[in-house]
Amino acid sequence: MKYILLFCLFALTAYSATAQDTAKVQQLIKRAEVSNQSGNSYGAIKIYLDVLDLDANNYQAANALSGIYGHLHQATEQMSWAKKAIEMNPKYAMAYISLGNAYGSTGDMENAEANYKKAEELAPLSPLPPYCIAVIEESKGSIRDAIIYYKRSVDRDSLFINGFCGLAVAYARLQDYTTAQQFINQALAIDPQSSRALEIKSRIVENLDPKKD
Repeated sequence: MKYILLFCLFALTAYSATAQDTAKVQQLIKRAEVSNQSGNSYGAIKIYLDVLDLDANNYQAANALSGIYGHLHQATEQMSWAKKAIEMNPKYAMAYISLGNAYGSTGDMENAEANYKKAEELAPLSPLPPYCIAVIEESKGSIRDAIIYYKRSVDRDSLFINGFCGLAVAYARLQDYTTAQQFINQALAIDPQSSRALEIKSRIVENLDPKKD
């Protein structure tokens, strides 16, 4: 009985320590998010590293670091942290998105698309993978293939404004300005203040205006 009580006490102590570490990790992640949103990228990096000191397998923190380094245009670091996140959790779709972004920033579109397609397999309901694939297809000049993927992104999320913006631009590139205007109007219905949507709309209107010549 004595040994059983000692074991229970040890288990309780271990559980309490784990609970405290988990609470601290969550607090640190919130602080990191606030720092990053306020533009303090390097402050956020430091906090996420503190998270990984407490929880070495926190793949979300590793992927957050990848995203921050991508924002800082440091592709090597972005790629490294995305790969670490994938090692921690091979089924985490967002890490493949970040890795694809890193490859894309270096001009390696083949590996970028391969990672986006892997994310597509892992997250078949998310609008992000098909959107990213569409961007790659459009960059290759495959506009109609891009449209297929842009449509898939908005089919998955009817409020995914980037998908509608992508469709508007793609149809404008096909010189189908009427359809392009329909999609950009859908984007603006979601967010009337979207600077990207407003810029795209102004360009479409210029092409629709018979007086422009």
